[in-house]
Amino acid sequence: MLSTSETACNLIFVYGTLRPGFENEREMKGARLLGAARTVESYTLMAYEELPFLARTPATCSIVGDIFEVSPQHIDHLDAF
Repeated sequence: MLSTSETACNLIFVYGTLRPGFENEREMKGARLLGAARTVESYTLMAYEELPFLARTPATCSIVGDIFEVSPQHIDHLDAF
């Protein structure tokens, strides 16, 4: 039997290549897409050695992405990815 912590779900916001239709969408297999979203606060989309991230800088905008429901195990998978 799985413990509550193993079956609990988390919401994550993806804004880059993990989104449906992008090159790494396969990494979201098993996650439940809840829908499109946009950040309330403004950010700049940046990359460091091909690793994308959001930063608060001047001249920023809201970022479009998707909300997924994922298990703790899926978060571990994404962290390893």
